[in-house]
Amino acid sequence: MATPRAGKTIILSITLPRTMAAMVDQVCERDARNRSELIREALRTYMRTRSDIPDLSEKRSKPVLSSLTEWTDDSDRAYDALR
Repeated sequence: MATPRAGKTIILSITLPRTMAAMVDQVCERDARNRSELIREALRTYMRTRSDIPDLSEKRSKPVLSSLTEWTDDSDRAYDALR
């Protein structure tokens, strides 16, 4: 269940196998990112590669995925540009 927060973000609680959680932490340490940044990037990549996620851009002035505020944040764009 999502926990509401001030602003445009919510807190999600997920469960992972211990080995996967350890891998997440290793990648975070290596890339100097926190878990939230890594999971956001993983979800962005996943959603961009899925052909069955509807493109609602015809119904809106902007494509849905790129219109999400946290996905167009300056720090995320800068990080992505450096990769």
